[in-house]
Amino acid sequence: MIQAAAKRGGSFLAFDSLSSRLQQWRGIRVKVRNNNLDQALALMQRKMQSSGIERMIRNEQTCHIKNSEKRVLAKKNLERKIRAQDLARKLKMILVQKVRRCSLRLMRLEPQARLRRAFDNYASMK
Repeated sequence: MIQAAAKRGGSFLAFDSLSSRLQQWRGIRVKVRNNNLDQALALMQRKMQSSGIERMIRNEQTCHIKNSEKRVLAKKNLERKIRAQDLARKLKMILVQKVRRCSLRLMRLEPQARLRRAFDNYASMK
């Protein structure tokens, strides 16, 4: 199936994740035809990109990372975490304010109106 698509020159993006996992498990195989190495290398590169092997290789760095790079990465991760915590805190404050406003409005209403409003809210939820 993969070889037939390669003969047609079709793109490998159409394959589902199962075939890409199969390529990762088997390894990528490319036939060199008519001593045309450039075409075989281009085909291999397309297969690597479509199967995700290229991304895996890039993510699993085995070379040494300088301490300055480690510090920069740690600082970026810390900033991202702080930004996420701040956003969560702001959202929580907004929700708490809305709940308080709603409960204050209900408290100002007369008891019968409170019951009617609670019933209307319950009925609209269904």
